[in-house]
Amino acid sequence: MERERRTERAAWGIHALTLALLLGVIYLGFRYSDSTYYGDAVAGNSYEDSEAFGNQVVKSVRNAVRYSILETRFETDGSLDLEKEVQTVTQEDGTEISYTLQDALDYGRDLGVYFDEKNHLVVGEKNENDGKQEEGGRGESGTQTDGGGSQDEAESALVPLSLLYQLSEYYQLQRELGFDGSGVNFFYRFIYVDTDGKTVVSTNADSALSDESVEDYGRYFTATSETGAFESNLSETVTSSVFSNLAYNQLLAGGTYEIMVAVDTTFSQSDAYLEGENDYVQFARLIRMLLTLGAVLLLALAVSFAGLVVLGRRELRGIDLWYAEIVLLGEAVMLFVLYFGVMQIRYGYTDGYWLDIVSGEVLLTLAYFPAVFLLLSLIRRLRQHQFASRSLCCQAVRGLRENLRSRGGRWRSRSRVAALLSFQMMDLLVTAAAVLELYRRVWLPGSVLLAAALLLNVWNIRRICERESQYKRIFERVESLSRGNVGRKLDTEGMTGELAQIAGAVNALDDSLENAVRERTASERMKTDLIANVSHDLRTPLTSIISYVDLLKRENLPDPRVQEYLRILEEKAARLRTLTEALMEANRVSSGNLDIQWVRIDLVQMVNQVLGEFQERLEEAGLTPVVHLVPPPAAIRADGKLLWRVFDNLFTNVCKYAKPGTHVYIDLQETAHSLIYTMKNVSASSLELPAEDLMERFTRGDASRSSEGSGLGLSIARSITEQLHGRFELFTDGASFRVRLVFFRAEEERQKE
Repeated sequence: MERERRTERAAWGIHALTLALLLGVIYLGFRYSDSTYYGDAVAGNSYEDSEAFGNQVVKSVRNAVRYSILETRFETDGSLDLEKEVQTVTQEDGTEISYTLQDALDYGRDLGVYFDEKNHLVVGEKNENDGKQEEGGRGESGTQTDGGGSQDEAESALVPLSLLYQLSEYYQLQRELGFDGSGVNFFYRFIYVDTDGKTVVSTNADSALSDESVEDYGRYFTATSETGAFESNLSETVTSSVFSNLAYNQLLAGGTYEIMVAVDTTFSQSDAYLEGENDYVQFARLIRMLLTLGAVLLLALAVSFAGLVVLGRRELRGIDLWYAEIVLLGEAVMLFVLYFGVMQIRYGYTDGYWLDIVSGEVLLTLAYFPAVFLLLSLIRRLRQHQFASRSLCCQAVRGLRENLRSRGGRWRSRSRVAALLSFQMMDLLVTAAAVLELYRRVWLPGSVLLAAALLLNVWNIRRICERESQYKRIFERVESLSRGNVGRKLDTEGMTGELAQIAGAVNALDDSLENAVRERTASERMKTDLIANVSHDLRTPLTSIISYVDLLKRENLPDPRVQEYLRILEEKAARLRTLTEALMEANRVSSGNLDIQWVRIDLVQMVNQVLGEFQERLEEAGLTPVVHLVPPPAAIRADGKLLWRVFDNLFTNVCKYAKPGTHVYIDLQETAHSLIYTMKNVSASSLELPAEDLMERFTRGDASRSSEGSGLGLSIARSITEQLHGRFELFTDGASFRVRLVFFRAEEERQKE
């Protein structure tokens, strides 16, 4: 059994550890769920089919479109023209000021903003002559000022700065699109008519990108105004985003265009695509590992649960004694909590909120183990074929069937059961209809139905309370009968049906018990009188026999045989007198006719006195007393003479029947309310009679009745003990004989009186 328990505990430990690891994997997966790669990695998509790849394509197209615009604006004949007028500002007085990129560079140099040798925009120290320009003239930057700090002056300061940042963006896009000689995996070619009617050609692939070669790159997008159609093997979302970006930037506004976009999916060049592909592969490998680990842990959880089912104890436990419906209801509640926990985790993954993940896992932990425990209880019930027997509904159906069967063909009795069931169904339907009507805001019918349901329930409660009161009256009378209180009839007023029949049966039982008690009392009185009369009648001739035997002994008859006859006659007469006196005493004790003188007695002192009186007899019988007494005083309230007679009978019994050469164990213990005296010895012969039979009159331990005992000693001792408000207990086990006397302490006995 202990081994089975250890195995079951180990199975529970493995199951709990597996669940903890699974929850850890779920939380770890959440930590990576905010990545752009997550959804595609879970779905097992390649990088080219991932959302991250599509976003990078859209970003590259946006950069290419922006570069084509800046290229058209800043370049002349395919080269950057710093002296080209790129922006014109009209002032309040109607005059126009034109700006070139060189003006912007000069203005930025005065502010400490310039481009290094790699065309990166650098912000350095501000020039000391910054802002010191000739009044009304054009400064170093070529900006016309009026010296008055007006709105025109502010605008003239912002335009060069804007051009500087646009030029920085131009250089940055050149690097990202590979115009600086660095290898890229993104290629494009835009041929379109801008809003000024000028044909613009922008590309980073020269002649390498054509209608024939575009499909060799892996992913591409083409659109031609001549056919009015486009081709793309990008996702629908990416294609739509690319087309929208082109239209938004008016690359398609002229009506004539040829657009080509391609990505080399071999990722032979080191750029953002190769970096994204490497990151995606590593991330996908990690996600696949987490998914595999989660699947393995989920399988391990199922296997460990199967281990709980197989290795768990099959015998029913405390929870298995509950009604099956209660266990099923608890299981349903736990499953609902589990579902809510799973939904919380789902919301956490969707919204990216860690607290939802934590709360969901806490709910899973709190509900999972009770759910498993209840499920194992249901499995044990099914194994032991105890599901139906522990089901409230099945018991109700079985009880109803047995009730109807016991009623036989009594129509009135069966109709009462049918009426009760019909009432319960009607009450349920009326209440449900009332709630439904009130829910639909139909107030009047709903209120009427609710009032009717209330009246039905009030009437049912009154009827239940009345029957409960009648049941209580019957129960109290039966309980009173069990205590021997007879002669008081049960009031059957107001009782109907089966309760009236039960009450009548209880009254009939009362009459029978009263007659039986009366007859038993008369029989006991007759027996007592018979014993008393016979004992009294025996004493007179017995006294005469003893007297004449004594006279014959004084004659000094010479014949030895006559002397032997007289000895035997005297011995038997003495034994008969002892038996007669014991019989009269037993009769007097059992009848309760004892004159008890209640005094305070130290039980320790009395036991020591009895031991002193029986010391020689114990030594003659070869018995050694082993005494363990509590420290005095150990006071009880009793009659000293009667209590002495109890101990005298017990010690006499030991001296007669104990096995020589053994110990007699005498023990006196105390509790908070009582004193317990125990006397134990080993009998000379095996005790084959039960302990209760040994305390009956004329019963002795030796079945051959060869000893001198009368069989009344233990019976007298028990009767006296009970008369002294004590308890006399006898225990036997083979040759072991043990007597226990229990008396209340003197204080407890006085309170009891």
